Amino acid sequence: MRRVNKRLRELEQKESKLYEEKLSGAISAQTFQTLIQAHVSELDSVKSEQVRLLEQQAEYESGLGSITSWMEMIGRYSEVVDIDRELLEALIDRIVIGKACKPNEKGPQDISIYYSQLT
Repeated sequence: MRRVNKRLRELEQKESKLYEEKLSGAISAQTFQTLIQAHVSELDSVKSEQVRLLEQQAEYESGLGSITSWMEMIGRYSEVVDIDRELLEALIDRIVIGKACKPNEKGPQDISIYYSQLT
């Protein structure tokens, strides 16, 4: 993110310099047009990268919040002696039991446990 922000600052300075050079007559209008188009293209690309990184950072921070709250809840139950209904309701969102392989027979069966506060 620092690299992207640094590049955005550099591009802002470069844009100012391009306008100054055009106004002073150091570069022609045609050269200015070519350079500013390339500049705008790069600026758009860097801004898109910045948006992507900000979204990724928000997603990461959101995940940390879930993990932190999960760890706090687990900490409250670290000295559990008996498993009771209250404990199970606090820690488990749902349990899904799959279909039996063969009806009316014993055998392997899929069981999925979905913990609360974890996605």
